[in-house]
Amino acid sequence: PEPPAPGPAGGCRTLDVSVTLDQYPADTRWEVVSAGGGGDALAAGGPYPEDRAGATVGGSVCLEPGAYEFRIFDDYGDGICCDWGEGSYSLSFGETVVLGGGAF
Repeated sequence: PEPPAPGPAGGCRTLDVSVTLDQYPADTRWEVVSAGGGGDALAAGGPYPEDRAGATVGGSVCLEPGAYEFRIFDDYGDGICCDWGEGSYSLSFGETVVLGGGAF
C-alpha cells in the first residue's frame, strides 16, 4: 500500500495492521517492507503461540511517502481462511482501509 500524501507538516503516516488468526497461529507471519523487498522489515509479526488461535493481533508503523509491500505467510501453505478458521487481515491509514482479505 502507498500512504496518503503527508499533511502540511510533512512526515510519516501510521499504517495499522490487523490480523485475525486461524486455528493454527504458529503457521502465520507477516511483514511490511519497502517496495522491491530490499532491506529489513519495517514492521513484522508472528509466528504466534497456539493459545492465540482466533485472536486479533497486529501492529502499527509510521511510513514516509513511498511504496510498500505487505507480505503474509502461512508455513503450512493453506492460508488463514477458511478451512481452519475465519482468519483475515486488514491494513489501514486511520479509518481508510487500503488492503484486506483472508485468502492467499
